[in-house]
Amino acid sequence: DLVVVFESFNSLNFVYAKPDAIFSNRNGHFPHNDFIGKPYGCKIRSKNNHGLGFLYLLRPTPELWARSLPHRTQIVHELDAS
Repeated sequence: DLVVVFESFNSLNFVYAKPDAIFSNRNGHFPHNDFIGKPYGCKIRSKNNHGLGFLYLLRPTPELWARSLPHRTQIVHELDAS
């Protein structure tokens, strides 16, 4: 299943939850087995860092998808714009 991993206000990731896989970030290590079967919106605590790290599982929506993609700007010169 595809879930949105909410790490912080500025950090969203999409993860396909697979049995026996692990999602790692600066907050700790999160086994996918902890994701499977949990309702959207629940808080998952890390297995290391004494459970201090956490993340939230969110339902994928178009808004969250757009927010999770890296945004880049590009300079377009006037002659190239047409």
